[in-house]
Amino acid sequence: MNPEIFNSSLVTPGYFFVGPFGNNQAGPAIYDNQGHLVWTGYGSSGPPTANSFIVCDYGDVDRLCMFQGNQVGGHGYGHGVIMDNQYNIVHSVHAGDRSGSIDSHEFNMVKNGSSVLVTQYFPQRYDLSDNGITNGQGWVIDGLFQELDVETGSVIFEWSALDHVALNETYVVMNQGNSGDGLSAATAYDWFHINAVDINADGDYYMSARHTSCIYKINHNNGDIIWRLGGSQSTFDIQGFNFSYQHDVRVVSDNSSTVVLTLFDNAANELNQSSLQSSGKMVQIDLDSKVATQIQAFYAPNGGLLSQSQGNTQILPNGNVVVGWGNHPYLGEFSSDGKCLWWSQIGNLDEAYVVQNYRAYKFNFTSNPLTRPAVYSYALNSSGSAPTSIYVSWNGATEVGSWNFFSATSPLGPFSSIGNTIRDNFESMMTYSSYAAFVIAEAVDVNGAPLANSSVTPTFVPGDSLAISCNMTGCPTVMTYGGAQNILSVGDL
Repeated sequence: MNPEIFNSSLVTPGYFFVGPFGNNQAGPAIYDNQGHLVWTGYGSSGPPTANSFIVCDYGDVDRLCMFQGNQVGGHGYGHGVIMDNQYNIVHSVHAGDRSGSIDSHEFNMVKNGSSVLVTQYFPQRYDLSDNGITNGQGWVIDGLFQELDVETGSVIFEWSALDHVALNETYVVMNQGNSGDGLSAATAYDWFHINAVDINADGDYYMSARHTSCIYKINHNNGDIIWRLGGSQSTFDIQGFNFSYQHDVRVVSDNSSTVVLTLFDNAANELNQSSLQSSGKMVQIDLDSKVATQIQAFYAPNGGLLSQSQGNTQILPNGNVVVGWGNHPYLGEFSSDGKCLWWSQIGNLDEAYVVQNYRAYKFNFTSNPLTRPAVYSYALNSSGSAPTSIYVSWNGATEVGSWNFFSATSPLGPFSSIGNTIRDNFESMMTYSSYAAFVIAEAVDVNGAPLANSSVTPTFVPGDSLAISCNMTGCPTVMTYGGAQNILSVGDL
């Protein structure tokens, strides 16, 4: 990432947690405030779709939690993953009771990590004669959520949209856009589209349904709907703002008279639109007067963005707010009064597909991975007339302040110091003035204490035929037989 806005004095210390997809290396990733990659889970942590990637509380210590699976249309099939702070998978979570996988929309660890809230999309036969299917049973998607015991996988609570909400609450017409035609399990009518679940201190649930443009409060004893915010049957008078096709409802506070929630107001889907811009929102509900008002909205800078899908809003401990823009590959950090303090794009606009990111978060995090630092060393020749270029990275390490380098004429040593460099990006580079046959890189923290060594790495020296096409810092990447382009650079490693 390359931040376009960066107010260093006001931005919260910590790391951004994202799960971009649609790019060439989809998967969970961590970035620092400078936009430097810290960790990529591409190819190492599981399937490419990684949603709701957060630092979570599990076993009274910080863990990394996420949904991982495969995206199919507007939802996904997979499981929950819990990793330790060295990126080792320590537990997985699967849907309970019903057949089917956990859906990609929600994996929300609650109750100090003893429970998790998950969603499911469950196609089932249904009477759709009111929707024009009269020659047999049609198919609808039931929107489910479960509270699961993380350790045992047992179902603590389950709720079904079809048991509590009528199909006529939907704003999505069957067989328009990506709603499904209702003719098969694979094309079932997605009338509800559950996408977020949270829980309050009393155990009641807050649930968001995109296709009814409604937030529901659910009784944890019997599943009854306590109230609705938005939609066609709102319990409350919404004054001074609106929202539609929303994502990511979260409870900020909840007492007998007032509820404060955050959400991401998409304000649009692929066919309809209620506002000119999407925004993160904090809203207050007065339970006595039955009035809902907006406390603050958070808009994308430079004219705003309209996100037709995905997105989230996260309040940080210091009051700043992180907002992810879903199908637009952007995220930002804002002050509590809505001023943009940090803004960046995820990925490149020239990717083969548009990069998207379901949710974006920010957390403090510390890791010294079990894996070793990775090193690549290059010299144009071994005579000593050409320098040695040494590239080093340590995927996921947060504590590296600088790198020390050592070389030897034999892989068995002895090794001598040849220099050091400050860690200034995911990958750091040092040039040694002569030829270094074998190289070791040592990671040290900001106080100079050693953290880890790389393996002994031989320096690559091109043969005479290849050397003609190389320069002092690298050789070209081959594109065709007998031809080449794009000199190897740091970004290629």
